[in-house]
Amino acid sequence: IPRNCEAITTYNGMCFQLSETLNPIDCPISGTDIVFLIDGSGSVSTNDFGRMKEFMIKLIKQFNQRNSQFAVMQYSSTFEIHMDFSDFKRLGSLWENLINRINQQRGSTHTPTAIRKVVRELFVPSSGSRPKAVKVLVVITDGQTAGDSTPISVVVREAEDKDIIRYAIGVGSAFRQPNARQELETIASKPIDSHLFRVDNFQALDKLRDTLQKNIFAIEGTVVLYYAYYFHLIFVFSCFRVMLCSDVQWHGGFGLCLLSGRLSFFELFFSLLGYSMAVAKLRNKNIVILGAPRYQHKGAVVIFSDQAEKMLESKQIGSYFGAELCAVDLDSDSYADLLLISAPMYTDAQRDSEGEVTVCSKDMCTPQPLVGVAGMRGRFGTSLAALADLDGDGITDVAVGAPMENNGQGSVYIFSGTTSGVNPVFSQRIQGSNVESGLRYFGQSISGSLDQSGDRLTDIAVGSRGKVLLSRPVVSVAVTMSFNPSKIPTDIKDCSKDLSNTATVCFTMTSDLEASVNYTLTVDATRNVARSRASFAPQKQFLNKACPEHALNPLINELSFMLHLIFSYLRILLLLHCVNKLLYHHCQLDFVVDCGADSKCTDDLRVDFNFSGVSEVQVGIALVLNVSVSVENRGENSYNSHVIFTYPAGLSFRRVTVVQVRESNSAIGVFMCGVVTLDRVHRKSFWRKKYSEESTSYINFTAGKNDLKKPVLQSFEVVNYIRDFNATITIKVPIKLGEKDIWTNKNSIQIMGCKAQKDENPAFTDFVEKLRKTPNVDCTVAVCRVLRCEVFLRKDETLFYNVSGEVTSGWIEQVMGCSTVVKLYFIFITAVLVPVPSSTVLHLEVRFELATFRFKGRSSTN
Repeated sequence: IPRNCEAITTYNGMCFQLSETLNPIDCPISGTDIVFLIDGSGSVSTNDFGRMKEFMIKLIKQFNQRNSQFAVMQYSSTFEIHMDFSDFKRLGSLWENLINRINQQRGSTHTPTAIRKVVRELFVPSSGSRPKAVKVLVVITDGQTAGDSTPISVVVREAEDKDIIRYAIGVGSAFRQPNARQELETIASKPIDSHLFRVDNFQALDKLRDTLQKNIFAIEGTVVLYYAYYFHLIFVFSCFRVMLCSDVQWHGGFGLCLLSGRLSFFELFFSLLGYSMAVAKLRNKNIVILGAPRYQHKGAVVIFSDQAEKMLESKQIGSYFGAELCAVDLDSDSYADLLLISAPMYTDAQRDSEGEVTVCSKDMCTPQPLVGVAGMRGRFGTSLAALADLDGDGITDVAVGAPMENNGQGSVYIFSGTTSGVNPVFSQRIQGSNVESGLRYFGQSISGSLDQSGDRLTDIAVGSRGKVLLSRPVVSVAVTMSFNPSKIPTDIKDCSKDLSNTATVCFTMTSDLEASVNYTLTVDATRNVARSRASFAPQKQFLNKACPEHALNPLINELSFMLHLIFSYLRILLLLHCVNKLLYHHCQLDFVVDCGADSKCTDDLRVDFNFSGVSEVQVGIALVLNVSVSVENRGENSYNSHVIFTYPAGLSFRRVTVVQVRESNSAIGVFMCGVVTLDRVHRKSFWRKKYSEESTSYINFTAGKNDLKKPVLQSFEVVNYIRDFNATITIKVPIKLGEKDIWTNKNSIQIMGCKAQKDENPAFTDFVEKLRKTPNVDCTVAVCRVLRCEVFLRKDETLFYNVSGEVTSGWIEQVMGCSTVVKLYFIFITAVLVPVPSSTVLHLEVRFELATFRFKGRSSTN
């Protein structure tokens, strides 16, 4: 998380203002305060009570040089504090005499009340207890509580509230009973194995001294001497104030404690080894993977196994390779298959991006890393998580966080797992701005392996600043639609008979769940109800007028649907795993078209007409002018053929009649005629483009200044006024003229929903000569960024596109000798697939003026 610190910005830790008179200070030592609570009841013999005092004296002598203080309290049915912490400090070396003079009380065993008095009367400042000291209580008793009504669990809770570490020592055979054993376990801190001790008699107490010493002072860090440097490192960070000790800065280490008690340690100086860690279970061994993101200023990952150590190193300085690690089990067989290694500070100048994740298998690391979208410096790889199977293919998927994307709003990427690795192309990109307004650093942490909502679907928890968000359930649903017959027959001559067809709809949900489906099937959905060519029988009978334009156009059928989970306690609306957020499925039902073996109709139309023997029109005399038109096809079947007959404005249309229809054995000839009384142009516009009202941006640059920047924004819309169809939109934007970039960041030229293609090189290399004739910078003289958009346009649908960025003045010096005004164009190309049997593709190309540049001076060095 960035933090402003005077003249610099830090991204972790804290910042301090240092003065020139900085003096080194010693790290404070908190120390340990220990209370011995001894059982003085009548069940303890005089000799055993003496052994108890000897045990305390030896233990205090053993601990006395460790910045420790001691207090002693005896209890039975009465309670007596023989020495508090202030007494111990005041007595000096005379404390031993005081303990030797302690007399046994006799009486019952009131252990709970005794512990409460220790908590309330000894571990307090008035008794000399230090507020920041580690507090330890050692209880020595030979029997179960008797005659004390105070619950042991209540007083133990009081001790826990004061962070008092409790050791229980049970002496004698009384603690073989379950109730007595349970009482000792309640007194002792967790874990029980290291805080509860039972000996058969008081003579065996002396054997516990070394064990107690190791357990008690392991808390402080002075007893675990296997590797003194390691604990020095811990203490440096725990008492850190303003300075760092130079001998441990950026160090790291790894300690492995085996069941045999042997401790092995591995260090990697100046590396931050252990910044991240993952444990992977293989078929024949377990391995530990540690990240060292500061190793040689590049980063490394160290893999530990029983046999040897292996190191993977980064090649880029400052990449922080190894900042996050994640072991992935692809097939859920409990054995790790992959290791993900993040380098959130890795920079890719070509993509203008920050962060990548390396995918490694048992044998090698793949050359293609996981990356986010280009143009984003988002710390991709700050967090990693192995998820469950999200897309229903039975393979584990992974998530990667990029909390700094979109100016700190953050994003989370989902990558689908494959049988051998991870698909490098992300399947989903969840932006924090789309999840909730105002989110910051969305994706700082990720967890996704549990079903927390109880819907039998894996949930993903994503951390952001001040919030943790839980995902909504996601399932994958496949929809198929088939027809019987698969095509509408066209060889039936009797048009009075209905043509029936059976539609079969199938929903497949790739999760072990139950769901209800609400769906609506609309046949011939691209036409309004009055003009629909199909309906569900026997609900409706209809009769359509003949329409030659749509006679054999396919029926576009639309299926809209919604799923609901079925639970007795929960009903959740599911989000579908699909690119289009609208839950629609389209299926086309074609007509049978007889066009031979190649399915391509090659007709040979012959058209002729005459005026029934009349050679001239006598105005005002001849009232009727008959025109005979004949159409003949000498080739293969011709579908959707039209005869357009135009006549002068001085004539008016009367009627049309069919004179003769000829049929052959091979094909059916049908004559149909449509008449219009208005003038029509033979070219028809399928859609139109609407640009912003001020379609040209005028930008002034001063000659000779190459570091100027000006923002440019151009918006336009595409409107479809006819039926639905698929369209490919290609937009070409000039990005480089000669050796100079036109935009400050050419990778920022992106359009939502469009994919960048290979940049297109210009046709003319001598652009100066061409610009002298026509000062238009377009794709003929400049390198162009090509963006391709695949869209399905519904009738009356409107699409909006924006081209924006910062234009630099560095490239203009190359063209200043050509003109004082230079126009920048981009190319807008559409390819429309018209749904007719011939699969006609209509191309439309438009040159669109993006900006006009004017110069306030002329360069003298042209």
